[in-house]
Amino acid sequence: MSNAVLDGRPLNAVYKFIEFLRAGGEPNSITFCAFLNACSDTSSLELGKQLHGFVMRCGFGKDVSVLNGLIDFYGKCREVGFSMTVFDGIGQRNDVSWCSMVAACVQNDEEEKACEFFLRAMKEGVKPTDFMVSSVLSACAGVAWLEQGRSVHLVAVKACVEGNVFVGSALVDMYGKCGCIEDAKRAFDEMPSRNLITWNAMVGAYAHQGLADMALALFKEMCTRSHEFKPNYVTLVCVLSACSRAGAVQMGMRIFESMKAKYGIEPGAEHYACVVDLLGRAGMIERAYEFITKMPIRPTISIWGALLGACKMYRNTELGKIAADKLFELDPKDSGNHVVLSNMFAACGR
Repeated sequence: MSNAVLDGRPLNAVYKFIEFLRAGGEPNSITFCAFLNACSDTSSLELGKQLHGFVMRCGFGKDVSVLNGLIDFYGKCREVGFSMTVFDGIGQRNDVSWCSMVAACVQNDEEEKACEFFLRAMKEGVKPTDFMVSSVLSACAGVAWLEQGRSVHLVAVKACVEGNVFVGSALVDMYGKCGCIEDAKRAFDEMPSRNLITWNAMVGAYAHQGLADMALALFKEMCTRSHEFKPNYVTLVCVLSACSRAGAVQMGMRIFESMKAKYGIEPGAEHYACVVDLLGRAGMIERAYEFITKMPIRPTISIWGALLGACKMYRNTELGKIAADKLFELDPKDSGNHVVLSNMFAACGR
């Protein structure tokens, strides 16, 4: 069953577990954790809940490894409240318990909660691991909490994990999103080894600050370092975002149009949103709308949102109304879109 999960065949793992029970097998903590991983990979919340009940009936309700698995499972299924309930019920928590809880909060955009759990773990004398530190740095990056990020950096140095590639990448990302581009570059340069995530983080840091030339120069350097690093989906999002923020329309369009042929990457919703933003920021509203109408995928909230933002900037109420109507259909509960449309009309005296 574990092999099926590791091989990317979670449904096979589920069937094997059921077959195992029907044959009279007695599951242990390893069996339960493997099944929870299968439920996570398939986002099978109800199935995981059923297993949770079965775990309790089988007498594994106090097994810390199974409970850690439940924290992880509920976090990945966007039920962080259940993760917290399971966490609170653990009698003797280990470092994995704390790591899992911090990660669950980050996965569910509960960045402040993630930092709270991290601080609690430190007060209880839990040794910070590379996974825990990188997770809480991601939380700091998500809310641009520079002061807390610097404190976590200090913890990483004291725990001797700052040289870890995942921690280093998280530091680059955190400093970049907090606007400290020099600190991000220093963290990048001081890393003993880098992976694609590291390069993406640094390109993204430059993009976040609108430093298109530096982002593109680093992108070129990454592509020319033999065949060690090949740009992926995220890399191109960062590069297109850099072009958008810098107003480099021709360069951005050239990179977008060569994505599949040159890099073997099929453009996704994020890439299309970057192009719409690129054209919109440059005042090419009509061209941006035409681009949307010819897209081979269904426009997402971010795509229509980029067009609406451009329409507000350049007071194009006609296309702004179209973009807003599409957003009302896709996300009727977001009042912010109504406010943007209202302000746009008001700015034009309507």
